[in-house]
Amino acid sequence: MTMYPTHADMNDDWPFFGRVGPGDYDDEMEGLYPKYFVKKHYDPEDKHAECEYFVLDWKHDPFTIPAVLAYADACEQRYPALAADLRAKAKEYSSAPVPKEEGEG
Repeated sequence: MTMYPTHADMNDDWPFFGRVGPGDYDDEMEGLYPKYFVKKHYDPEDKHAECEYFVLDWKHDPFTIPAVLAYADACEQRYPALAADLRAKAKEYSSAPVPKEEGEG
C-alpha cells in the first residue's frame, strides 16, 4: 500500500480505519495524510478508482476561499461555468468581497 491509500485500500484492514479521530493528528504539524475518503459519484468504468483527492472545507478552513479563487482563475478559460460556480460558492462563504467576474457591474 502507498502512503496515500487508493479506494482499493479502504477496507477494514486499512491501518487508519477506526483509528483516525480527534486527537490522533495535529493538523497544523502533520502535513498531508489520509483524512477523508472520497469517491466519485458516477464512475461506471472505475476510471477514478486509483485517483488521489485533496479536500477543502468551506466553513472552517480560512485558506479554502483563496485556494478556490486561484483554481477558478486557472480553469476559467477551459471551464468557464465551473469557474463561475466556484466564485459564486466562494462569495456565499466569504465575508470579504470576492473579485468580480468580467462584465459584472
